[in-house]
Amino acid sequence: MSDSPVRLIEPTPDVIVEFIGRVAGAPWPDDSAGFTAYFDSLGCTAGESAEYSDPVPGSTCGPLTCPGTFLDHGSWAAYNGQLFALNFFFYSGSRRLAEVGFGAVRDRLNDIYGSPADEGTDANGDRSAYWTPGENSIELYGHVTLAPALQIGLGRRDVEELYSESARHSGPHTAQGGRSGPVR
Repeated sequence: MSDSPVRLIEPTPDVIVEFIGRVAGAPWPDDSAGFTAYFDSLGCTAGESAEYSDPVPGSTCGPLTCPGTFLDHGSWAAYNGQLFALNFFFYSGSRRLAEVGFGAVRDRLNDIYGSPADEGTDANGDRSAYWTPGENSIELYGHVTLAPALQIGLGRRDVEELYSESARHSGPHTAQGGRSGPVR
């Protein structure tokens, strides 16, 4: 009997969903003084902060590592000293792992949080799903074309809305991103 593809990928979808649950189940820090303790509670370490390249005043971001999670790339974003977005990439470079990972993580999130508030597949086959549990947003992307990867975006919706409102009034943007601000 062979192992299923889901059990052979690292990290397993269960590890990713457990991590999402830790973020969704914990309060976001009230200000930048609480970032380090918050990241520590998630098992992550934040890198140096930098201002976004987009024109939204008061926006900062930085890299994020999470030892032991087989994370390809992670980042955090804050607006006016309030953390509002965490972004993670897994299975970079493998279309098959991005597809299998998306399906497995999506199914588990659906079991926990119910049906997504929004879900779709674009013309290239890239998939997305969006949940809004409590004060949080969970964005799941299965990128399968140009740069295959599974992307997870976790956000604090009230600060995301403040950031988005400021972005609308700040002029044209060079960065592109989803609901949680620019992809970092």
